[in-house]
Amino acid sequence: MAEQNKEFDIEAFRKAFNEGNLFPKSIGARITVLREGYAEAELTLREDHQNFSGRVQGGVMLTLADCCAGAASRSYNVDIATLEMKYNFIRGITVKGQTIKAVTEVIHAGRKTHVLESRIYDSDGKLAGMATITNYVTGDLRK
Repeated sequence: MAEQNKEFDIEAFRKAFNEGNLFPKSIGARITVLREGYAEAELTLREDHQNFSGRVQGGVMLTLADCCAGAASRSYNVDIATLEMKYNFIRGITVKGQTIKAVTEVIHAGRKTHVLESRIYDSDGKLAGMATITNYVTGDLRK
């Protein structure tokens, strides 16, 4: 699939993705690294990201993983929709002073589906959770 990126400005796409992806933008998520089949995203935690027990609400981590997986799939210059996502919570994250990070790799990039793994890390680099995501390829962005 590498030939798909001949006319694709991946850095311009990363910037546009950060500006135009409104829900992740509203919670402060941003793609920091993007290359074909790989993405990293960060989110500086705020008080409104915490649940009643003072830890990060699980949906915040899932959103970061999903956003990062979407960018990694779209790095092949295709449009996608999340078909399935499974998340394992490994450790809780407290909100105070933390920036969490998602690292996502495409495991399989087929014509119709992409399978990805996304890992969420706390500010100390400790694994907090991981997701397996299947994205459905809905179209070619070159058209």
